[in-house]
Amino acid sequence: MDQPIRWTLPASAFVAFDAPLSVATVDGDLDPAYRTFLQSEVGFDAADDADASALAAAAGRLASKEWHPTWGHRYDRPRDPMEFRDLTRLLRALAAADAHLGGPGATVESYQDDDALRDQATETASECPECRVETVSTDADGAAATVYECCERHHRELHREYVDATRAPDHPTPADAFDLANRLEAEALAIDAAAELADVAAYDPHAVRPVVDKVLAEFESQRGADLVNVDYLRELARALTHLGLVDGSVRVRLVRSLADDDARIRQASAAAVASLAWERPESLLAVGDDAVPTGYLKQVFGDDTDPVDEAPLVVRELAAMVAEGDADSREHALGALREFARTHPNAVYPLAAELGSHLEATHARTRLYAAVAVAGLSARYPEVGVDATAGLDFLAARTEDPASVPASCALAVLPGGSVPRAVAADRAVQYADPSRYPQYVVREAVYALDALDATDRVDLDWIRACATESALEHAVDVARGEVDDA
Repeated sequence: MDQPIRWTLPASAFVAFDAPLSVATVDGDLDPAYRTFLQSEVGFDAADDADASALAAAAGRLASKEWHPTWGHRYDRPRDPMEFRDLTRLLRALAAADAHLGGPGATVESYQDDDALRDQATETASECPECRVETVSTDADGAAATVYECCERHHRELHREYVDATRAPDHPTPADAFDLANRLEAEALAIDAAAELADVAAYDPHAVRPVVDKVLAEFESQRGADLVNVDYLRELARALTHLGLVDGSVRVRLVRSLADDDARIRQASAAAVASLAWERPESLLAVGDDAVPTGYLKQVFGDDTDPVDEAPLVVRELAAMVAEGDADSREHALGALREFARTHPNAVYPLAAELGSHLEATHARTRLYAAVAVAGLSARYPEVGVDATAGLDFLAARTEDPASVPASCALAVLPGGSVPRAVAADRAVQYADPSRYPQYVVREAVYALDALDATDRVDLDWIRACATESALEHAVDVARGEVDDA
């Protein structure tokens, strides 16, 4: 099925129309059925990235046309003159708001998605001389739209208010872990029970520990199933992640599940290991083939200067997943390996060449995770960065790619590196913004700023206040020097 035509407005901007639009949408984005019409009648390829100028040109060509009766038969969309007129109005308004059409949609929800806060933002922008309020004519009949763009100060205040308003309560609704565990067994697909169990475990993993065997059994029961609900498996893995903080047997099972015959079990386990890796890296690295701490104890807990002769079990299993042909398995595995490379690069050193080979991968997250892993290794072993210079240079030049942040950082701290520290810091500052970028991206930007001794370039208090993920909160605490990430 065709994907909707997405648009992305600047994070601080939104548009209000003087009359409702009749254009067809799918999940808030433009119906993909408009693609054929736009391509055939105005030469606009909505499948490609289009900046505001290209959008304005397409809207101008649309405005120069009149509705042709045959269009309603030739195209699925638009279906009538009103819909055609409103399509023109939409594109003109989006162009005036400096939107990008055809690329990935906005990934960060903010005050524009909350009716009350959007009204507040409208009022705030109207009263602030630093904010932008512009009325745009969208057709020859006098229809108009108003573009609002908040100044940075108000944008940040409003985004923080949005995060506060939507934040989950610190104390989840009391629930009996045994009742929830029984629901996992009794219901065919107890997604709600699994999610509630994970929430309870996040707040107090000890409360769920008495039913750990049932959670593990339900997680492993998905192995080989003809139909597996990804949401259900993810919630079970989330519960096990929190249980893994207090239960060593769970950590062992998760590490061993990285070698499971079922790719979905492997991927869910890798996601759980990645979440555990920044909180319990030593405990995961110490899991051996016989499920007891092994000869990695010296390197992991004591003298960790020298690279290990053989990678720990968890690293070997993750490396096997990276080598799979499946892109999802590779991405999940790299997500976990980057955490170990950051805190215990000696344990990941044997994989240096393999990690470097994914710096130019097709998938954005794969590139990011590979770059973070290489940067972590290079900080301890500069020869890793030297060997990966070509891939790092490739990423550092891609300013629109979040992977350019760890790549630029790695080159900046490398002796004789090709990126000045100030340039690398500027790049990290750009992405250290939870109102504009996903939190996993912001987290890596904060770590980069810490490595560059440039955390004073951003407002860490604001970033932490806007954090909805504990991993980002932890990164800020590390940057503040309040916790040790090693």
